[in-house]
Amino acid sequence: MKKHYKNKKGQFAGWAEDGVFRKRVQGSKHQLRKPPAWGVDEDIFQSLEVSEIRIQDTETVRVYKAPYSVWKERGFTQDRGHGLQRFLLLTDFGEETEHDFEADVKAFDEEL
Repeated sequence: MKKHYKNKKGQFAGWAEDGVFRKRVQGSKHQLRKPPAWGVDEDIFQSLEVSEIRIQDTETVRVYKAPYSVWKERGFTQDRGHGLQRFLLLTDFGEETEHDFEADVKAFDEEL
């Protein structure tokens, strides 16, 4: 069953389905630059019951994925003006095969 998540401003922040939380972002606007990382609202992160988090950069169409456990172990929290977020360094994300990538892009597109 698909579950949608909203941030504290009431904006759509992503969805969880089949043990995966997915989020679409615009890299030039949402990617943390120093250090290079992706973030998820900490409140949302703490409420997730998933095994993996995937983030799609809509500008490059690249999908970044990492196990929830890696986010929990290696992630760090900061408030950079948009509320407390949990960040994961880009180097902690796994590589995706072409097949995985195509399936992810389809899942993201279906959500639109």
